[in-house]
Amino acid sequence: MSYSYGSLFFASAGILLVAGIAVAVWLRGIPAAHVPTSALPAGTTSRALSVYLGLVLIGAILTSQQFATLSVYAHGELGLSEQRVGLLYTVNGLLVVLLQFPAVALIDAGGPRRALMLGPAMYAVAYFCFGLSGGFTGLALAMILLTAAEVVFAPALTDMAAHLGDRKHLGRTFGLFGLVQQLGISLGPLAGGIALDHLRDHHLAFWGVFAGAMALVGVGYAWFARRFLP
Repeated sequence: MSYSYGSLFFASAGILLVAGIAVAVWLRGIPAAHVPTSALPAGTTSRALSVYLGLVLIGAILTSQQFATLSVYAHGELGLSEQRVGLLYTVNGLLVVLLQFPAVALIDAGGPRRALMLGPAMYAVAYFCFGLSGGFTGLALAMILLTAAEVVFAPALTDMAAHLGDRKHLGRTFGLFGLVQQLGISLGPLAGGIALDHLRDHHLAFWGVFAGAMALVGVGYAWFARRFLP
């Protein structure tokens, strides 16, 4: 059984509305927490945030390949039907829900800096596995690893932005963070399309480009942590 894309958006809107109301009701009973000032000097914080946002931009371009680029690749290059492509992203959505709490516990235990290095490494392996996959089963297995990377990496990005920003103006910090991240997501399909145009017949090389770039992002976060974090 299949449904139109329009019905998917209507269903998503209803679910998000219910979730928003539930969160608003839940937050009413929680007192506002005192947010401590940053341990970094003001000048260091500003430089660290600038470097961090640069890494966020590059990482967003690369992580967004799991959406438009992967769907075009799976359908156009591997011949998967639209239903199979939809099922592939269903695997992603279900695992995001199931792995959310274990991922948050992992970040709490190891700290966001480790998650910022582990996440890109897992993305790199998942992208490499996409290049080795010849059909739905291989893509689905790689998607499991990619989803694990996603739930580790995404919360750590937000945590680090909060750590680096001016505690008296966190709204401004998160505004910049969100702007840079969305810019990277917007540029992602362009980067993926250009790579696909040049490497359409070389699947492993195509995904290997993104795997290698994502590994370098992980190295960049490792350098960032050693250079700027206490």
